[in-house]
Amino acid sequence: MTGDFESKLVEDVEARGFSSVWVFDDEEGLPDFAYTVGLSFSCRHPELVVVGLPYRASVGILHEAAGRAVEGTELRVGDRVQDVALGFDVLIGSVDRGFMEANMRQAAGFAGGSSRGARQILWPDRRGIFPGEPGFDSRLAGRQDLR
Repeated sequence: MTGDFESKLVEDVEARGFSSVWVFDDEEGLPDFAYTVGLSFSCRHPELVVVGLPYRASVGILHEAAGRAVEGTELRVGDRVQDVALGFDVLIGSVDRGFMEANMRQAAGFAGGSSRGARQILWPDRRGIFPGEPGFDSRLAGRQDLR
């Protein structure tokens, strides 16, 4: 991390406890995603990632959930968290450490040796059903996959 980008991350973490990074058009064929930087450092909480939504929705969800983490709410794997995604609940999932190291480089680098890993914020279909649950909208299958 260098220059203006690094300065902005540091400034955001100092001001609100986290920053966010948007990743798109990945050469490896991953869906677009956004993730937090600084939660491990500022409040000893795993970083958060949202996959497969447009920029505004992804960052809005991240900011709502990360704000709760900064305020002291621990978002645990398996938790359903109310009113995070435009009135919908979200589900907290796990993230493989290898994915974080390979694809969330700013978060891993910012935390240094104090990284707490990462957790995925899973969003439901329009009926409130999450990936892997019976009845989930098959047109959305794979949109949230972390490969």
